[in-house]
Amino acid sequence: MTDRVIRDAVAAILEHMGLGAGVAVTVEGGIATLFGRTADATQRFAAETAACRTPGVRAVINRIDGGAGPDPDVDVARAAVDALAAIENLAGDPICVSVTDGVVSLYGEVPEEHQRIVPEQELLRLANVANVRNLLHVALPSGDPARQFLTLLRRQDVTTEGLQIAVLNGVAALSGKAESWFDRDVAERLAWTLPGVHAVTNRIAVPPGVPEPEAGDGTPD
Repeated sequence: MTDRVIRDAVAAILEHMGLGAGVAVTVEGGIATLFGRTADATQRFAAETAACRTPGVRAVINRIDGGAGPDPDVDVARAAVDALAAIENLAGDPICVSVTDGVVSLYGEVPEEHQRIVPEQELLRLANVANVRNLLHVALPSGDPARQFLTLLRRQDVTTEGLQIAVLNGVAALSGKAESWFDRDVAERLAWTLPGVHAVTNRIAVPPGVPEPEAGDGTPD
């Protein structure tokens, strides 16, 4: 698969998500670079996730809302890809990495919990890696998206009572009540990881009086 084909595939997905006007993409050696502007941190995260899901993408450099970005991120991405390729007996779907200012995010699916931790440990040993955000998840049970979603929430110790999800034509609609803004944000982030989901509508309510996150804390972790 050529870089041009990969680039066109990522661009088509971003266009389908309504982000094509603000986010552009280039691809070199399977490493996709995103740049441009989004309305908020959720859209920025959504574009990064979508790019990592695109077949042929080995790594993502996320420079959305961040100007030109530091060149060392490209070297970090290449080193991370090589390090993951060297891990023996790492089963599951291919793991994609995204790099922003030296922070590496891991996307993908592994069959067992111990295989989720190994890539994080290996990447933390690399030079110029400031931190690793491990967004890998253990293979979901077969079945409908609601069952898969609740499984992901329980793995993150989020109270599932009252939370609901409905998926139609790739759009996940979240509703119900969460105990905190953190749980609400986690639910939205996890909904993005469900197979086939390309848009998320978050109508989860939070009890009155619960403090909202401070400005700048909206990026999903």
